[in-house]
Amino acid sequence: MGNVHLTRELLEAVLSEERSPRELIPVVLAHLFDLCPQCEETFDEWRNSIPVAMTLSYGEIASNALDKANALLDRIREEEEQARVYLDDLLAMPSEQRASFVKTVPKEAKGPALANGLIEAAREAMPSRPHDSLALAQLARTVLQHADLSPFISELYARAVAYVGNARRVLGNLPEAAEDMAHARFILRQEGGGDRLTRSELDNLEGMVRLHQRNYPEAEQLLKRAILGFRFAGLKREVLRSKMNLAIVFDYGGDIDSCIQVQREVVSELESWEEESRLLRFARHNLAVSLTRAEEYGEATQVLEDNLEFLGASDMYTHLRVGWLEGRIAQGRGDLEAAESHFLTTRYGLTKLELPFDTALVSLDLASVYLAQHRPDEVKPLAIELVQAFKKQTRGSEALAAMLLFCAAAELERVTVDFIKDLAVYLRQAALDPSFRFGVRRESVN
Repeated sequence: MGNVHLTRELLEAVLSEERSPRELIPVVLAHLFDLCPQCEETFDEWRNSIPVAMTLSYGEIASNALDKANALLDRIREEEEQARVYLDDLLAMPSEQRASFVKTVPKEAKGPALANGLIEAAREAMPSRPHDSLALAQLARTVLQHADLSPFISELYARAVAYVGNARRVLGNLPEAAEDMAHARFILRQEGGGDRLTRSELDNLEGMVRLHQRNYPEAEQLLKRAILGFRFAGLKREVLRSKMNLAIVFDYGGDIDSCIQVQREVVSELESWEEESRLLRFARHNLAVSLTRAEEYGEATQVLEDNLEFLGASDMYTHLRVGWLEGRIAQGRGDLEAAESHFLTTRYGLTKLELPFDTALVSLDLASVYLAQHRPDEVKPLAIELVQAFKKQTRGSEALAAMLLFCAAAELERVTVDFIKDLAVYLRQAALDPSFRFGVRRESVN
C-alpha cells in the first residue's frame, strides 16, 4: 500500500457519488501515521478547486475515516453474532421451512452476515447434498434482495448466484448453470470485476461448469487463474481444492500424465498438513484411481494402503469406492477371481444407494471380467438391469439410449472389450453432461 496515493479522479468520483467513500479508507490508512506529501498536496489542490469550501484538513479526514472504519467493524461484528444464532436455527430445520422462517428474522439480523453464512453452508453441502446446496444459495440470494445496495452486497449477491449455478451443475442442469455464471460475472462487472478473492472463487466454480460442458481448454484456463488468485491471497486450502479440480480437467481431457503430476503435488502438500486429513484422503484416492488408469498398479496399491487409516469412520460410499478400486487393480494384475468378487460387492452397494452412473461403470468392469473368462451369456442380465435403472432417471435419456444399445449387443453376444471401454468413457462424460450422446466405433462391435 505504500505506493498507493490519492488521485483527483478518485476524490471527484467520491464527491459525485460515482464511487463509494469506503474506497478512500485503504489509501488514507496507508498514510495515517506518516502523512504522504504527495497525497496531501493532491488533496489540498482538489479541495481548493471545488465550489464549496471544505473546512477539514487532510489529517482530520484521515482520522475521521479511521473512526468510521472502526464503527463499521463494530457494527459488522454485532450483526454477525445475531446472524449466527438464526443461521444455526435455519440449518437445523427442514429445507421446506427455511424460507418462511427467514421472513420472521428481524431486519437487523437479515443482512450480509446471514447471507454469507448461507452461502458458506451451500458450499459445504457440495457435492453430497446438491439439492440442499441449491436451496441454501437461493435463500442467500433472497436475503440479499432486501439489503441496501452497495458494492459489498453486490459481490455477495454474485457469489450466491454462482453457488446456485454450482448446484445446478452437479444436478445436471448445465444450461441454467452456465446462465448463472454469466449472471454472476455481469453483476461483478458493475463493481469493476469484484475483488481478487471473489474473482478467484468464480473462476473455480465456472471452471467446473466448463469441465461439465467438455470445454477443457477454458476449464483449464479458469482453474489456473483461480489457483493464482487463491495463492496470492494466501488461501492454501483453496489452492489445493482448485488444483484437485484442475487434475480432474486433465483426466477428462485425456492428459493422464498431467493429471497424475498435479495430484502428486496436492498429496505431497497435504501430507504435511494435519488439519486437512479429510482432504488428504480424497486426494490420495483420486491419485490411486489415476495411477490405476495409467496401469501403474504397484504405486496405486501403495497409495491405497497409505489411505487405509482413514477408512474406519468413512461412509458407505467411500468404502464402496475403495473396494471398486481394489477390483480394478486386481483385474489389471490378472487376478480375475478377486476382481469379480470386488466388482460384485461394489455393484450391489451402489445399486442400493441408487447411483445409476456408478452402478453402470462397475457393471461394465464386471462385464469385461466375464468376457475375459469367456462368459458372454452373463453380460446379458447386467445390460438388462442397467436399462431398467436408467429408465427410472429423470435425466439421462441419452445414457438410456446407450444402455439400450449395450443390451442389444449383449443379446446378440456382440459385446467386445473395446465396446465396453468406449461405453465406459462415454458414461463418465454423460455423468457430467446428460445431453452428451454415445457414438460407438464400428470396429468396437463384433
